[in-house]
Amino acid sequence: MFTNPLTFLWSEIFDSLQNDDVQQSTVIGLPCLRVYDHIIAALDSENASVIVKLPVHRVNYLVAEGWGHYFTTPSLTHQQWIRVNHIEPALWKELVQEATRNASISLA
Repeated sequence: MFTNPLTFLWSEIFDSLQNDDVQQSTVIGLPCLRVYDHIIAALDSENASVIVKLPVHRVNYLVAEGWGHYFTTPSLTHQQWIRVNHIEPALWKELVQEATRNASISLA
């Protein structure tokens, strides 16, 4: 079974989507979700965070409200990606569902 509670939560989030367009995968060693081969979310168990792709205005709002931080790499701040560092299962589920809807609309 699952040894890491975050892995279990990630599985529950995936199962709740009930969307055939969403596939599980990995990116840079992290479990991720893809829609039409585009990454929409990733789980970073090591940092107990979820990373989600959303429209820039939505990420700006969530960051301003203190729900997370812009996802950054050593050379870039990704304006369409938010890293939520506190474990809030309902929030994680809501954001991944929102990312799935956005991807399905924009990529279909």
